[in-house]
Amino acid sequence: MHTQGEAGVCTFDTPADQQTGTSNQGSTDCASGIGCSVQGKPGTYGTSFNENGGGVYAMHWTSDAINIFHFARSDVPADITAGNPNPANWGLPQAKFDSRSGDCNIDANFPRQTIVCFHSVMPCFLSLSLLFFGLEKLTATIVH
Repeated sequence: MHTQGEAGVCTFDTPADQQTGTSNQGSTDCASGIGCSVQGKPGTYGTSFNENGGGVYAMHWTSDAINIFHFARSDVPADITAGNPNPANWGLPQAKFDSRSGDCNIDANFPRQTIVCFHSVMPCFLSLSLLFFGLEKLTATIVH
């Protein structure tokens, strides 16, 4: 994640036991060249991710933290597939950007976001509604 620093300092230093990914090059400053970034385990990105049939990424975004979860295609929680996602049941996130583990006003540094989905209407709508739930700062646009 990147910030421009206009809303003040934004750093995250999440303890290793609170996320499954690892800090990318030790970067904790979101205004730095690589920003605040977390590297997922093999199979959560790149060629191996594609070869394994992809997967599901879900984000839980609050004023205190932005948590990013990854699930292999075969491990998608039942609450997500049922359309009732509950992050409390998902275990550790792959990446955790928690204001309590750093110095960042999430609301000030991460304003309303937009997702533009280039796909047929129904699959895109279902994906957005299942994965980006409860996010008052998100606008989804479907382009067909």
